[in-house]
Amino acid sequence: MPYLRQPFADAFVQLIKRYSSIIDAGFAGHIHYDDFRLVVAPGGGAVAVEKIAPGISPIFGQNPGFLVFSYARRTGRPIDYAAHYLSNLGAARSARDGQWRKEYEFTRRYGQRRFSPAAVATVLRRLKRSGTTQRDYRMLYNVSRGELASSVLPAYACAIANIDRRSFDACYCRCASGLRSSKSRRAPAASAHAGRIRRPRQP
Repeated sequence: MPYLRQPFADAFVQLIKRYSSIIDAGFAGHIHYDDFRLVVAPGGGAVAVEKIAPGISPIFGQNPGFLVFSYARRTGRPIDYAAHYLSNLGAARSARDGQWRKEYEFTRRYGQRRFSPAAVATVLRRLKRSGTTQRDYRMLYNVSRGELASSVLPAYACAIANIDRRSFDACYCRCASGLRSSKSRRAPAASAHAGRIRRPRQP
């Protein structure tokens, strides 16, 4: 979902698409959690990726964390990153007590050769079905401090590649419809009493 006002949000995305051949990656930290954003071309291919870094402060409910990127010396293009986090937040009474540990490396955790728009697009496809990728994303989003609830996962998955309100709404409505159908097949007796699925706040 966009954080800029219109018409600047759409104009910014169009600039990224226009110059995607020379933009290797984007970096942000607005939501304070570990996440991604993809810019997708009209044909459906991912042309740019933005890595959202977690906050260094715990006031948003996550463990403090930061990212260290590795890159190709010849091109300057990022090839991987390692996430680090404060592993003893509850016990640390001062900065000296803090124990920082490596949480994961993108390529190893998500099984990709390098960090790139195509790699994150693959992660997103796997995120839409149950499995290891979905479990990892739910845990890593909060920087290993509890899991992202499975009930809101469709909204967060839709937000990764649908960065305008119209496409996000369309994606989330499809996911919510599939969720209702799945629940109906598993528990037909309860379907008659099922209310409307409340749309969560945009991640």
